[in-house]
Amino acid sequence: MNKKIVLLIYCSTLLALAGCEQKESVQEFQQENEIVQQESLNENSEVKEEAVAVYVYKIDTHSGERITEVKECEELNEAVVWELLKDAEIVPKESSVLAFEEKGNRLELDVDVAFGDWLRSFGTTGEREIISCVVNTYLDAYKAEEIKLTEEGQVLCTGHAEYAEYLRKFE
Repeated sequence: MNKKIVLLIYCSTLLALAGCEQKESVQEFQQENEIVQQESLNENSEVKEEAVAVYVYKIDTHSGERITEVKECEELNEAVVWELLKDAEIVPKESSVLAFEEKGNRLELDVDVAFGDWLRSFGTTGEREIISCVVNTYLDAYKAEEIKLTEEGQVLCTGHAEYAEYLRKFE
């Protein structure tokens, strides 16, 4: 009978310890889960804070005036800004940026021949409107003072102008 009581006490203690140990594991798991969820929320809020507002210049089809439209992007780079200009129908869909460089308050933007050919298809007014939208969008996005546009590493030339010099913001 003594052996039965000792065995019963031993089994009860063993069960009690196993039950308590599992509760600690569940509590630890819940705490770790809460920490992971909190870190995830913090990362998501940081991503939202990093959104960059870009003022995209375009021509109003009704009035012919240059207007701005604010677009948000996750990161600022020359390709993203070019895509925003494509969406605004300022540059052709098949065109692309070949090179981009920031030199202090100056920018250098090298575009492909698709943009140059497309630009040359416009009259003087259309060309000026397109150039002003590209220039103003990049200068505002990068908070720069001047930008130089080139076509495949060469001076951008149209039938109306040669863009050999740095350009300032159009008013």
